[in-house]
Amino acid sequence: MLRYPVSLAPQANLREKTKQMKAMASELNMYQAQVNEYKYEIERLVRELNEMKRKYFEGKRREQQERERTIKAPVPAAPSASQPRFTGGGFSLAQ
Repeated sequence: MLRYPVSLAPQANLREKTKQMKAMASELNMYQAQVNEYKYEIERLVRELNEMKRKYFEGKRREQQERERTIKAPVPAAPSASQPRFTGGGFSLAQ
């Protein structure tokens, strides 16, 4: 059975664990950078979507206003005094 001197085994173990921790820390930094990139991309896409929605609804509102201008409901002509007036069931109100 091999035995390390008491002072070498813990130092080698400590070096290995330190190396692992550094690798994990760099991996964590990489993932955090990736998350930040994704957040920025999401924010950009949300802004782009809101701009597209604004343009779409602005166009719809203009179309609706244009339709309302061109299709004004004709105002019914006021009945003249010479014509008989009818209400509801067709009964003449003129006497």
